[in-house]
Amino acid sequence: VLDRRTRGDGNCCSRALVQQCQRPPVKLFLQSRGITIVGFMQLKEEVAQFIVDNRNTEKVLNLRRNFEYSQMTIQAEGLERRSWRQYWSDMKQDAGEVVGPQWLLYWADDIWLQAAAYYLNMNIHIIWAGAATDGRIVSDVDGDWSPVDEEKPTLYLGYIVDAHYQSLLPQAEHHPTPAYLQREAIDNALAAAMQGLDAELKQQSSQVSFNGKNVEHK
Repeated sequence: VLDRRTRGDGNCCSRALVQQCQRPPVKLFLQSRGITIVGFMQLKEEVAQFIVDNRNTEKVLNLRRNFEYSQMTIQAEGLERRSWRQYWSDMKQDAGEVVGPQWLLYWADDIWLQAAAYYLNMNIHIIWAGAATDGRIVSDVDGDWSPVDEEKPTLYLGYIVDAHYQSLLPQAEHHPTPAYLQREAIDNALAAAMQGLDAELKQQSSQVSFNGKNVEHK
């Protein structure tokens, strides 16, 4: 089903993913990894930095190869070719502030969407719409970057080809319990905390100060 309307200002893909990050199971999964997504510009910056930080990994190298192949095709068609560095510089910009035909260069594409899926570590399920689908109905972007103990949520986007991304919601939201909230994990965490507190209290109460002198205290 449709989420609230995703704003169409050239940043719709990143805005739609931010909406996805507000879904309770998605938000909880991200928080378990120390990630909180609150704005589309933050997401753009963090995806770009993620690519820089992981530039020597096989998955990012493959992503770069795919980009370079696409740029060769663009150049063969007589269009201007972009470098990998320039591409990520462009992807960090607010497309809504760009005026003129260059606006399209700041739209998210398959490369950015794949990078975002890796960064968020979740698969993206896309439902296609519009007149230019060529019979395509759905597609999936693999977000399997690193293994996790718990079940990962899936992100849902609608895509009107060459026009707009829209955040979608499942009709029934699944709420998997993260590994760190399972009963055994909670019991272990509480036991460790109690042991630490007990040791600290014993150390503090082993001696007390009385009239400037230390005396044993049982």
